[in-house]
Amino acid sequence: MSPPNRFYDEWAQNDNPKITALLYRIISRQIWTNRTHYLEATLFASTAALFKCHDIKTEIENIDLARDLIHPGRHTTAHIAAYFAEQLHTDDQHD
Repeated sequence: MSPPNRFYDEWAQNDNPKITALLYRIISRQIWTNRTHYLEATLFASTAALFKCHDIKTEIENIDLARDLIHPGRHTTAHIAAYFAEQLHTDDQHD
């Protein structure tokens, strides 16, 4: 068993992980807005609720899983990529 990580334990209390994620989102938007088309999406319902973004699991059938049995496998990832490409292409036609 690894020794306790006091920094992580302290950081993970309260809403620190959520706040950090939201700050990363703000940074990402600042970097990419008006520079390229992009989608905000996630594989996890809790993250979709926090960010108010696409929950990919409601859009794409989960065909296979990665070795960690949490993330999508290579076939599902290919379908997600095709979905993103279609969404971005549709956005391009509306500009």
